[in-house]
Amino acid sequence: MNAAALHRTISPQSVEGEYVVSTEVYDPEGNLAYLANVIAPGPYTFEEALTKLPETAEVYLTGAVTDRPFHSETFTVKAIKNLKAQCPSCKLVYFNQALYGVEGENWYTQEGLLPTEEVQRIKETFAVLKKSIEESDIPEKMAEAWKKLIEGSPPPSENSPSENVSTQSLRGIRPMNLAREFFKDASSQVNPQKITESNNCASRFLWWCTSKKYAGEVSRSYEDYGNWQRIRSDIGWQLNPVPDLNDPLNAPNKSNPNHAWGAFDLITPDIWTSEQYPGGEFAVGCAMAVARLLNWMRQAGELGPTVTLKLPKDDLSWSGKTVNISQYDSSQKFLQMVFWPTKIGYKDNRAIYTPWLTRRFNGRHFVDGTFAKSSDVLNGTNAWLRDNGLPWRLDGTWLRDLDPLALYHFLPAVNWVVWSQNTWRVNEILKGSIGHDDRPAIILYATPRVQIDIPIILPRIGEAHYGLSQRFEVIEYWDWSANWAYVGDRTGDLLYRNGSPKVFLSDYWDLTFGAYRMVR
Repeated sequence: MNAAALHRTISPQSVEGEYVVSTEVYDPEGNLAYLANVIAPGPYTFEEALTKLPETAEVYLTGAVTDRPFHSETFTVKAIKNLKAQCPSCKLVYFNQALYGVEGENWYTQEGLLPTEEVQRIKETFAVLKKSIEESDIPEKMAEAWKKLIEGSPPPSENSPSENVSTQSLRGIRPMNLAREFFKDASSQVNPQKITESNNCASRFLWWCTSKKYAGEVSRSYEDYGNWQRIRSDIGWQLNPVPDLNDPLNAPNKSNPNHAWGAFDLITPDIWTSEQYPGGEFAVGCAMAVARLLNWMRQAGELGPTVTLKLPKDDLSWSGKTVNISQYDSSQKFLQMVFWPTKIGYKDNRAIYTPWLTRRFNGRHFVDGTFAKSSDVLNGTNAWLRDNGLPWRLDGTWLRDLDPLALYHFLPAVNWVVWSQNTWRVNEILKGSIGHDDRPAIILYATPRVQIDIPIILPRIGEAHYGLSQRFEVIEYWDWSANWAYVGDRTGDLLYRNGSPKVFLSDYWDLTFGAYRMVR
């Protein structure tokens, strides 16, 4: 069973008459990869089971070959039905947390036929990813994990994972009786929330016996300002800023036509100004995620009853001026000071200013926003905290220092140790921040929004985004941790690349993931 989905203690008596019904799921090259499983009230075919279940029921993927993880992702019955409505005879194909219906050369999403160029993009991207992974030791180590699991479990059924990736077919998979085939003996009980006794699972659910599942969410309720990055409409500075250090709290209301917001471009030596951004407004970029977290902490009193900010000169040294913001002041008032204007140069006879925190991130204009590398998010935040004498630092983890111009072809393979240790670091940050400190965490992930039309670039599917998460789930295996975090409703955070607010932060097929927490 999917420990993330079945939140109940089960026994042979409680699941009498229920069956696990499965069908095959393939990769973009047509090779068997996963089984899609549902819990149905009878030994139906997979298609029949879909008609017997509510649309909100979960369909969860488990590994069907030993180079895939034990458990992958969950979907709803509604999503599968929508795909089948587009193409009843299609086989299911899974790639990058998304399901497709495929028949011949035609690929379908829930909305309809996928454009040919998008299908080609998926195939090309998958081919490069597959090559990168095959050059690493991840398939070998994952196969070893499966072997260890199977050897310590009951004799596998015909539905156990296969090492034959290219030809293995499980057509005609029979339904598995939960009450009679899942348990080692009739007295066994399994609780997904705890470590289970060994050998309480069978066939394709062997992994469940080895895992621990934790979930949690922030219980303290303070305003999350949201991912609203526009310097005037969202934050409240004028488009022609005046950094009046003698009247700082009123400075956002002042304007000088000889001033403008802007940032250096990522690719060229040019400065891009506000009017060159969408809607004619500068966007503060990745710095907003950190500003949101700091603002939440301020409201919670974690920065003290009053936080004193040491406003900078244009070279980012202290100007000698301070401003005091209490935990009860408005969020906008605090954010305006965090994004204080600092001059970076001149363009068209105007002085150009970049916001304080954005500049500490080395924020650069890229396409239609402001971009910062993963290392700069960490280092820039800690530099800003030192600027203000705050006894906090940002701790974080990521696999690659994202460079949107770096082609896949030039990226070395990430080995098992690097990937698995990073999953444990993400686990530590989510459990430490959300679970222990009762404080949001910052998460890094890929979104569906494609910024630039180069088929094989990093991020692998779309724009990378730093969001704020207040809810997490993790499933811990022997050697790695499967981690999920959620982005909130109405916060302006971009959805995960599959269109879901549930973000997977452990995918070795897409290394665009990371997490950050604030620590003392």
